[in-house]
Amino acid sequence: MSHGITSWLTNNSHWTCAGSASNSIEAMEKLRILNQEDETRPSVVITDINLGDTSEDYSGIRLIKNICSEFPGINCICYSMYRSPGIIKMGIEAGAKGYISKSAGEKELIECMNQVQNGEKCIERNLVQSIRTYGEAVSSLTHKELEIMNLMMRHKTNDEISDILNIKKRTVETYTSRIYDKIGCKSRSELIEMFS
Repeated sequence: MSHGITSWLTNNSHWTCAGSASNSIEAMEKLRILNQEDETRPSVVITDINLGDTSEDYSGIRLIKNICSEFPGINCICYSMYRSPGIIKMGIEAGAKGYISKSAGEKELIECMNQVQNGEKCIERNLVQSIRTYGEAVSSLTHKELEIMNLMMRHKTNDEISDILNIKKRTVETYTSRIYDKIGCKSRSELIEMFS
């Protein structure tokens, strides 16, 4: 979490920041230390989707999965610039109890923290309708099609998707065509416009 958000939370809410980390490995190491004592055990972790792990896209998703597996009592919130329904869905499916875009602001983040602390789920109001529409549209997609579509939404080229997923470019093109057919669009730009 950035220093600005940490300061803002400390000065404008009842929340206290127990620590921060620049990547997922450091975050897990700090959580293991903090979790040893009741008074330092965090109840909420706020993470971005992309962290300082340069070797992996969406390292925050992996972090959420690891936290939920190792520390089931800690609630995770995604606080990210990503507003794509597919990425939001990935965060929630990984175990995040909340999702707030950075454009929403600090007050919405605090509201979300309070909600997940009380056992509720929280998704930023402005994102809920796009998630519903997205859910209806992608319900027929396979896991691999959804994975490729999410990379397309991040403006990755077919060559880049091929490299990331370690599959042939022609395979990516076949999946792309199936995605267009199932979603009902004709181009990548139309797909991105539908769900951005």
